[in-house]
Amino acid sequence: MNRHFIPVKITNKIYSDRFVKGEIFMRALHEFGSWGDISEKDDVLKNDYRGDLYSGVTAVFKSADECRYFKKIEEERGTDLQNCCLIDESDIQYFKILSLYCSELDEETQRFRKPDSRMASFGDTAILIIDFCEFMERYAKALFAKYGSLITMVDQVQPFDFSHTRWLNPLYCKHESQAYQNELRLAFGALEANPFTIGFDANEANSMVLNYDPVILQLGNLSDITVEMPIGEFMAGYLPPGFRCRWPSNDPPRGPSNFDGVRTWTREQMLKYHSIHVRPAYTIDGETHYNECMPLAEFIKQC
Repeated sequence: MNRHFIPVKITNKIYSDRFVKGEIFMRALHEFGSWGDISEKDDVLKNDYRGDLYSGVTAVFKSADECRYFKKIEEERGTDLQNCCLIDESDIQYFKILSLYCSELDEETQRFRKPDSRMASFGDTAILIIDFCEFMERYAKALFAKYGSLITMVDQVQPFDFSHTRWLNPLYCKHESQAYQNELRLAFGALEANPFTIGFDANEANSMVLNYDPVILQLGNLSDITVEMPIGEFMAGYLPPGFRCRWPSNDPPRGPSNFDGVRTWTREQMLKYHSIHVRPAYTIDGETHYNECMPLAEFIKQC
């Protein structure tokens, strides 16, 4: 990911006007993935761009040969399995997210790279956030005003494939088929006291609030740090006369920006994250199958 980019929200005009007025709508990652009753999510999961059957993937396997659990299924069914993976069934699905497109600067031409034509599917209006560091300040104030305790993260989403077996960051990965979305994701999870914790620090122990309810944050008027334009102009690379922006990341010798700091913290925390429960998934003849959720420790014993 180029360090010189502008975060862009692409949506329909009715929602873009609300966004510029400071109304930020965030939904649980659960709504975009295969958790729950998939049949109720047809509009999201089958539109080829917004839903992701691999949301929350925490491990992928090059083939069923890499794991006895999947190899046994392959032998029982008498057919090859593809896209063998584990989907996180712990906290990840409860994070509320805001997805933005990263419009990257081409360092050679000093022009912004043309977006993939499929980005126009997300809406008829593009909102360029020309001072994302200020946006993050207002976002953080709104979050902490609404919630007493929370986790807040930000990072670019990394594409993955099934070319080799490995563990993944389940909050910040997407299948390579959606890499064109060049997504920057803000995510937060509200916390509450954990009544089941014992020990000397039990009074300070928290756990995630486990609900899928969408959230609306009020950041106040954002017209001073955004530029709104029709999607056609954005896709064509048009920028208004006198356009100026502040990059989210600081260039040396300046110190890290608030975006740099939160992104670094996010990566440190996600390195420590371990899925407690997982749901094995695999594909046969283009159809994805999901097995029962199980403790990760139990899966490892069978793998």
